Amino acid sequence: MPVTSGLQSRWLLIPRSFKSGLVLSVVALITAACSGSLTHRPATRILSGGAVPLTVVNSGYAVRAYTRVTINGRTYFFVVDTGAARTVVTPQTASALGLPKHGARLKERSIGCAGSAQPVLISHWRLGGIRLPPTVVAESNIHLDGQKVDGQPVVGLLGSDVLRQFGRATFQFHQHRMILGETAPMGGKAVNFTALHTATGAYAELVRVKINGKPVRLLVDTGAGLTFIDAPSARLLRLQRLGWSGRINSVNGCTVPAHSVLIKQWTMGDLTIPATYAIAGPIALKYKGLIIHGLLGPDVLSTYRQVTFDFTNRRLVILGPPKYFAIDRDK
Repeated sequence: MPVTSGLQSRWLLIPRSFKSGLVLSVVALITAACSGSLTHRPATRILSGGAVPLTVVNSGYAVRAYTRVTINGRTYFFVVDTGAARTVVTPQTASALGLPKHGARLKERSIGCAGSAQPVLISHWRLGGIRLPPTVVAESNIHLDGQKVDGQPVVGLLGSDVLRQFGRATFQFHQHRMILGETAPMGGKAVNFTALHTATGAYAELVRVKINGKPVRLLVDTGAGLTFIDAPSARLLRLQRLGWSGRINSVNGCTVPAHSVLIKQWTMGDLTIPATYAIAGPIALKYKGLIIHGLLGPDVLSTYRQVTFDFTNRRLVILGPPKYFAIDRDK
């Protein structure tokens, strides 16, 4: 898939198509948390799963995984986005498919500006060859910049609200597949996560990491493209500032200032994470007394052989060691 390149420096490449990833997941989380309108809860039973093909796109240091979703007989690509607490579809797609509205529009607030989303009901849909139950998703203008995979449009975010229904979701980035359900993997490093779960069925996962020996809390976000850290936290952690600085587009059309930093020493539980370039910006979020300091992105997760979101036991299981250091992937 051709990827349009945006701001560049000798340190970092930030494709334009990944800029919205900073805000997308945060918006999905805020929308789900603040809304009382998304009342159609997902099934409580564990769904039967299986292997789902992924299309993994690398551009510079950014990584994104896409998968095919079929709605009412039409097939599209969605970003696989664990950071999206609520699955999202574009208004154009919802209109083309005739998805019925399910309640009043929701107010949502992203970094720098506000917007809205419309709950809609998807009654007939599949993830790869797996049939999904009827689900209320958020119709929102998520500015995917006309991305296409294999000639098909990317029209939404497949969020944790859907993935968690299988009990486990295992990402094998290097084998271009995601395995839903099945037993928890043996071996590897297990890290507990905090599950944000609203009454409306929205869901997200937070992990505690230590950067330069100091604890911070990150949202585990396969849809972010890159790892992000809150700028004030980056200063407190004394992260080395690198060559790139500029502004990143938000989902609602506003922009926020950002710059690149280098995270050299950091751990997650007993796991030592490879040195990584990250993007620092004003992205801290407070939810139910928890401060989220940033996003742990697929640029880091994809360096490992396998990453399992064990939703049932609220833990992340990582099999390694990493295939390469994130900062060396261009060598």
